[in-house]
Parts: sequence; C-alpha cells; structure tokens
Amino acid sequence: MAGSGPLSPRPQLLLLIGLPGAGKSTLARALAPHLGAVIVDRDAIRAALFPGRPVDAQVTAAANAHMEAALRHHLRAGRCVIADGRSLASATQRLRLARLARACGARCREIWLDVPLPVAIARVEATRSVHPASDRDAALVRAIAARFEVPHAALRLDATSAVESLVATVLGTLCEDHSGSSSPLE
Repeated sequence: MAGSGPLSPRPQLLLLIGLPGAGKSTLARALAPHLGAVIVDRDAIRAALFPGRPVDAQVTAAANAHMEAALRHHLRAGRCVIADGRSLASATQRLRLARLARACGARCREIWLDVPLPVAIARVEATRSVHPASDRDAALVRAIAARFEVPHAALRLDATSAVESLVATVLGTLCEDHSGSSSPLE
C-alpha cells in the first residue's frame, strides 16, 4: 500500500481519539505515508502560534479554530487528513469534526487508541520535555480520563500494540470500508 495514495477518490478525515500518551501522533506519522495523508496537529499549531505561553481556554480555542481551518482547507482540496493533537474526549468534539468533514464532502472515520491509564501517564511523563504541548502531565491525563466518553462507533485499537500492527489494522479497515461497508460516520 505504501506510495499508492488515498484508498478513495473522496477526501477523508481520520479522527485519532485517545488519552494523551495513547500514541495518536506515533500512529499518525506511521499511517500518513500509506494513505498519502496530511497530518493536522493541533499541538504543533498551538506551539507555533503561542510559543512559551501557558495553555488556557483562549489559547486552546484559537488553536482549535486554526486546526479546523487547516482541516477544511485540506479536505476541500480532496486530501486525506489525519486530525492529531487532540484527545477528542467528548462526543460533541467528535461530532463537530465529523460535521466539518461532511460539509467538505469528505468521509469521517473515528479511530480510538484505547490505552490503560498507567501506560498513558508513563508515556506522557517520558516525553514531557520534547512534546509540543506544554500542559501534558499526569494530572492532565487523569483529568481527561475522568471525562472521556467512549467512542462506541470508532475502530478500537489496543494502543499497547506495536505501531506496525495498528497501521495494518487501520489500513485493513479502511480497505473494507472502501470496498462496500460504510463507515459509521459517513
């Protein structure tokens, strides 16, 4: 599949869902070349727009707005896009992005990286000094876990699995979706 481009002529938005430390960015980077996809990373957008500024509601809202603008741009251009850098912990957040995709004529597919809380915390603590999100710590992981709404319609992945296995599962599912079965958010 590598280098074969998108699985469908129709643009598509992949929503990576999960706690901080679930491996969303790792999966996005591994998956993108197989799909010819663009990664739109809210954490990177926020860090670029507000370097050194503490994360607050205003900073997050501005970064989210820029992320949505980038998603619209790429989807309207007919690209496959991977949304990264957000936990998408609430159904409302996921629905907003699914509607954005539909308004751009794109498919939307939810992919949930399910990870045990202790694993997520350990990963976040191990990458704190190099991750673009300055607010990532154990307290944030616990807070998001406490309010996390399980995405029942999503493709559920065991985020403790090897990334190569996760990529194979996602690609297999997208091929199945493309060959006839419809995505729950299409």
